[in-house]
Amino acid sequence: MFHRPVKRLGFPLLSFFILTSLAGCQTLNDVLRPAEKPPEPVKAEVVKAEPVKPVECPKPRTITRKITVYTPAKVGNKHLFGAVEMSQFASLNLDLPARIDTGARTTSLHAMNIVFFERDGKDWVRFDTPNGENKNQQHEKPLKRIIRIKRKGAGSVERPVVELKVQIGEVTQRLEVNLTDRSNFEYPALIGRDFLQDLVIVDVSKTYIADQPEARPKQEATR
Repeated sequence: MFHRPVKRLGFPLLSFFILTSLAGCQTLNDVLRPAEKPPEPVKAEVVKAEPVKPVECPKPRTITRKITVYTPAKVGNKHLFGAVEMSQFASLNLDLPARIDTGARTTSLHAMNIVFFERDGKDWVRFDTPNGENKNQQHEKPLKRIIRIKRKGAGSVERPVVELKVQIGEVTQRLEVNLTDRSNFEYPALIGRDFLQDLVIVDVSKTYIADQPEARPKQEATR
């Protein structure tokens, strides 16, 4: 009487039992199976860094500059001049080497083509001077007077005189300058006692010591 119900339920029960057995086996296998080892960590490849060479700083350079400091030579409260100095005639725009002569009473300037003329009822003089470039420049100045100069071993000569401002170093004088042809002399200007008196002492063993080095002639700058 029970045969049919059992028969009807047999196959599902059988399937259930088989699946349960298989799951149990699987579980048992999982229990009995040795635990898997965790994967070994990947070792990072160590790259050996090359030593960094220190940056060499350039060695400091020592720059030496020669500076010439001009100090006018003095003896007490008087200026010291050499036998030759640079002279400036500002109103004529002339810079000329000049002989310093304590034996001469007056100051002389080289002049050519001297011509006397009258302007507004007064006496004037026109003359040329060299400008250092093998050219002459012409000037016109009021005539102050005519002087007579006695020369050693020769007769006296007359020279026109004009008033000019003359500067040598730090000494500036406004004085009467006589005009004459000095083409036979070494220097185009001569500075006499009228400029030097009570202000200057002359050292004839030296030249170009009264003015700044850059104002001296190139051939004399190293003396």
